[in-house]
Amino acid sequence: MKTISIILLGTLLVGCRTAPHEPVPPSEPQAQLKALDRLEERCLVHLPNARPPDGVTNAELEEVIKAYFVFAKAEASGQTPTPLSPRQIRVLQQYQMDVIRAKGKKGVPLPMPLSAEMDAQLVKEGVFPSRNEK
Repeated sequence: MKTISIILLGTLLVGCRTAPHEPVPPSEPQAQLKALDRLEERCLVHLPNARPPDGVTNAELEEVIKAYFVFAKAEASGQTPTPLSPRQIRVLQQYQMDVIRAKGKKGVPLPMPLSAEMDAQLVKEGVFPSRNEK
């Protein structure tokens, strides 16, 4: 069974290299589901502050974020989630990058990891320090 660790958010930018908050262990699926519910509510409440990625409407962004949380909740419950489409994944990645660049002022980050390419782009832009910097 594949599980996820949901990081409870304060002002944490999910996807950053370090996390000051304690994760909800995969061994606590009910706690994961509650954390996901709270995070989904925060994302949707703050969605008006978000600027959808280019070529994406506000309504589509909202639907993609809802689909992501359906996926994450199914996974946290031990169910086999319906896979997200490639377009949904691209929209989520673009949204995540925009929110991280804006340091959370354009929305709430999602509990999803950054790909190596996304991380490298944020380092190149100066949003994240290089792993070699101390």
